[in-house]
Amino acid sequence: MGMGFSMRFSVKRIGRTKKEYYERIFQNLPSPVPNWNPVYLSDQTGFSVKLAPFESPIFGMWKDNELHVYARTVSAGPGYHAYLVELIDSLNLEPSFVEDETWYHQTRDFAVLQSKMCDWLQKTSETLLSVWNKKGATNLAVSFAADWTPETSGAYACCPLGTFKKSFFESVKNGNEDVSEFFVWWNKDMDAVFYRNMALYMIHCEANWLIPETALEKRMLESTLECFERAYAMDTGLDYPAAEWLELAELSALAGLKAGADVGADLNEAVANSALVKQVKSRFSNIGKAVLGFKRGIIRRSFNGWEFLHSGKMHFDIEDNANPIFWHGERVIRINTVSFKVKGGPFQKSQPKKSEPSNDFLSKTLEGLRPFKLRNKKISAKITHIETEENGQPVFETLLAAAVEGEMFVISVVYRNKEDRKWALEVCESVTRSD
Repeated sequence: MGMGFSMRFSVKRIGRTKKEYYERIFQNLPSPVPNWNPVYLSDQTGFSVKLAPFESPIFGMWKDNELHVYARTVSAGPGYHAYLVELIDSLNLEPSFVEDETWYHQTRDFAVLQSKMCDWLQKTSETLLSVWNKKGATNLAVSFAADWTPETSGAYACCPLGTFKKSFFESVKNGNEDVSEFFVWWNKDMDAVFYRNMALYMIHCEANWLIPETALEKRMLESTLECFERAYAMDTGLDYPAAEWLELAELSALAGLKAGADVGADLNEAVANSALVKQVKSRFSNIGKAVLGFKRGIIRRSFNGWEFLHSGKMHFDIEDNANPIFWHGERVIRINTVSFKVKGGPFQKSQPKKSEPSNDFLSKTLEGLRPFKLRNKKISAKITHIETEENGQPVFETLLAAAVEGEMFVISVVYRNKEDRKWALEVCESVTRSD
């Protein structure tokens, strides 16, 4: 279930409101999160712009000489909804149609907007409790992105601001709970709670607890620390996750030291003496052990309808072939999907394509691989283990191909320690379909 708004804007060939004008406008929308660069993608059909890490992108589609804009806001909360509506107001664009499920665009009544978000959470709570009563489920992902979910938190529900107990949703269902703690951005103002919650979200859902290597990881780390600083400057009395804040400060110091010249001292000592780490330590009398963060455990990764499990403590990037890669130390995971639809007969243009049986396709295209049983027995799979050398050192690869319904999923797990084959097999065994 989701909540947000949709708008339509007239597109003209001549004049101000051409496609290029709208693209330029939406490409330059500002993010409410410090040090976060909005991600803009486009093609012939439309565009998307992700303004904040804690919410789905804004989608724009070209249709019937109009720009159709869709924005989901319920994962973030009332503050983000109001921010987007008023941001679009400031662009001096006149929508020809608006559908706002919260009525905020029409009324500008923020209390009503909060009430509508509360109603949504009550209905969601009813659904969650129904699922639990039938299946006794745990790790229910609520308001999560579609590309991954926590797998081993052990909690009743995993949400953008952490784990929530069943009793929380029971109280919400009965109207006896303050729902503000569920939403990342509950109030309208960018106050101390706003910045603290931005940082909490990134601790739970974005941090991989490794020294940053990619540009996105560096931006996330900088943004989280900046949000903490802004919140603390406004209100020192809020409840801050001191241990996690300190760990991120240490990772930032490590990244800076490794990028610079020889520190001339023990690395741990250099980190402890960094200005940022000393500053965080000075603010708290008792700093315990860092435990927050879903990516400290195992996560379920989704890609093109396929899923597999891996440690959240891995770097992530997209390679030149547009396929994901995950790595940490000497362990690397690459994934790819392939369609194997076959033509329907001599009249190829008029007849629909059909899928070749999965086992037949794997047997013909993947000679030398042996059959492999997945946990999901409905999926055909084959596997092989390969040993090569790099710079005189052995490199091991476990390659799995799984096929179902005209689609093949290929996962390559590379490692340098042969004993890691057990880990590679565990990753491969977890492969399944999400639809």
